Amino acid sequence: MLLGSLMDWSSRVKLRLFLTGVCLFLVSGFYSCQECKYALGGKKAPAHITRIKQYEDYGGDSPKQRTAVEYEFTDDHGLTREGKDTFNDRVDAAEGDTIEVQYRAGADGASRVAGHANTTAVYLFIACLLVVAALSYPFAREIYTEVYAPKKKQR
Repeated sequence: MLLGSLMDWSSRVKLRLFLTGVCLFLVSGFYSCQECKYALGGKKAPAHITRIKQYEDYGGDSPKQRTAVEYEFTDDHGLTREGKDTFNDRVDAAEGDTIEVQYRAGADGASRVAGHANTTAVYLFIACLLVVAALSYPFAREIYTEVYAPKKKQR
C-alpha cells in the first residue's frame, strides 16, 4: 500500500479521522438537504389522525417508549394523502383529532407532523463541514510534501 509506506502512525490517525468526517459529512448532508426541502418548499395542511400506536423500542440497553402517528390529509391539489411520523415520547392526541402536518409536493410525497424537524442532522452537518475544512488543508499539504518533496540523496 503506497500510503501505508509513506505515512507514519499519526498521519494514519489523521487520515481515518478525516475519512470518518467525510462520511458523517455526506450522511448528515443528505438529511440536511431533506430539511432544506421542507424549509424551502414545504406546505402545511390540517390532517386527521387515523391511528396512534404506542410501542417499546428495544434497540439499546433499555427499552424506549415510542409513538407512531398515522394521519390523512388533503394537499393543495385536492388529493388525499396518508403519512406516518414517529416520536420518542407519548403524544397528547387521540384518533380523530386534527393536527397540522408539513408536506412536500411532488413525486416523493414526503410528509411529517409540523414542527418535527431533524435539527440534529443540520447541526451535525455544520460541525462536519467545519472539521473537514479544518483538516483538509493540513492533510493535503502533508500528503503533497510526502509525495512530491524532493528526496535527499544518500551517499
